[in-house]
Amino acid sequence: MNIEVCSNREDAMKVVRGLNTFNEEQQSRLVQEDWIPVEFIVRNENAEIKGGILGGIGYYGGLEIRILWVSKELRGQGVGRALLARAEAFAQSNGAAKVMLDTFSFQAKEFYEKCGYHCIGSVPDFPITGQARHYFYKDL
Repeated sequence: MNIEVCSNREDAMKVVRGLNTFNEEQQSRLVQEDWIPVEFIVRNENAEIKGGILGGIGYYGGLEIRILWVSKELRGQGVGRALLARAEAFAQSNGAAKVMLDTFSFQAKEFYEKCGYHCIGSVPDFPITGQARHYFYKDL
């Protein structure tokens, strides 16, 4: 056996299909093989990007939020909440029933809690001692 760098999409998709085959044997719900992007940006009056949300609908139709960013001057004005709502509505209209995301203690833990997300676990002392990475979910 050799372990090597996966250098092309075709080989990566063989790995995805292998896992999907296993998952479908365990669960009756259809596994979604393709990632549906859920990506929105916020522009100001000068067409500058001042925020955005990047994620997608993946396995079993769950929305996975990977990045949510709002520029400093727009924070506290409801822009982050509006981005979340837009992504959640889009995901729900595409069959998603759950949202999953993570954040660090120095980022937006309290924000997500205010938006109805539930913290289901944390990794302490990461990325450095005294901080933590928090994992969240929300039912749509």
